[in-house]
Amino acid sequence: MKKICIIFTGGTIGSAKSDKGINVNDKQKEILIERFYENYEGEEVEFDEVSPITTLSENMTCEKWVSIVDCINEQLDKGYQGIVLTHGTDTLAYTACMVAFMFADVNIPIVLVSSNKPLGDPTANGHYNFMSAVNFIMTANLRGVYVAYRDRRYNDNILLATRCTQAMQITGEVMSANGEPFGKMVDGYFRYNPKGNPTLKEVNEKKIISPGKSNRFCNEFMLIKPYVGMNYEFFHSKYRAKFILHELYHSGTACIEGGNNSLIEFSSYCKQNNIDLYLAPMDSKQNMYNSSVELQENKVKFIKGMSVEATLVKLMIAYGSYSSSKIRETFMSQDLFFEYM
Repeated sequence: MKKICIIFTGGTIGSAKSDKGINVNDKQKEILIERFYENYEGEEVEFDEVSPITTLSENMTCEKWVSIVDCINEQLDKGYQGIVLTHGTDTLAYTACMVAFMFADVNIPIVLVSSNKPLGDPTANGHYNFMSAVNFIMTANLRGVYVAYRDRRYNDNILLATRCTQAMQITGEVMSANGEPFGKMVDGYFRYNPKGNPTLKEVNEKKIISPGKSNRFCNEFMLIKPYVGMNYEFFHSKYRAKFILHELYHSGTACIEGGNNSLIEFSSYCKQNNIDLYLAPMDSKQNMYNSSVELQENKVKFIKGMSVEATLVKLMIAYGSYSSSKIRETFMSQDLFFEYM
């Protein structure tokens, strides 16, 4: 009999609806596993359960991340076939990237699962996501960190964790940053999708790079999203961020005109205050617009080919782990687990 460790952290998949709204409920763990055994048809499997934290994922913090990392580390030498980590959808993408970066050297599969609605809702996808995760661990023979998520078309997708994006507004869809899942589960077996993805051999034979598992995540930063009418003066602060990640529009652009509306002017403010400014995302293969060229000429740091979510988490690890700017740059440039597309 093969064994899988389930790390419960809460989230909607571990919640129930009540008069006070949706909140975490310990009974959901039993419901999830009971429903699994009622429908599972694969090789015999047994679960061990641990729960380092219990939280709705909108309340996730760096301190709770440390608890998750410590818990995963404790399970790695116990001979498990794999690990399933339950999590809420709100911050799933960030935690998925964090786990993938911190455990880039893992030699078993770790799969994060969530649910779009509480398990008591007949339209919830949590049971399917959990089933996909277990079947993937049991049959795919792949190492690394992944996300299992059933989409609105009932595809049981498997995503590379470093490419997982924030759930879409309103619909809650969880997708891959390049628009292509790594594969999907069909009749209990993994069906690989070669479009835009590393090969199975590349996944299992990738040269392992580890960030060192220092368990330190920088939270002295700012994430800025562009919008029409943005006035950068409102981002001037007496508190000095160690870095700022500025999101770009889909074409890799941001406003460079209008004084206080100009990202070029804001980049000057950052330089004067010794704040490292990064811009993402940008397709590594696309032609740059004039606005982006001007930003580049002003020596702003573009992170090309990686999602905003992955970029932010990787910067949090880099600035939490390393004091040297040269080492941080080297760390950021390395491909840990196929985050660069």
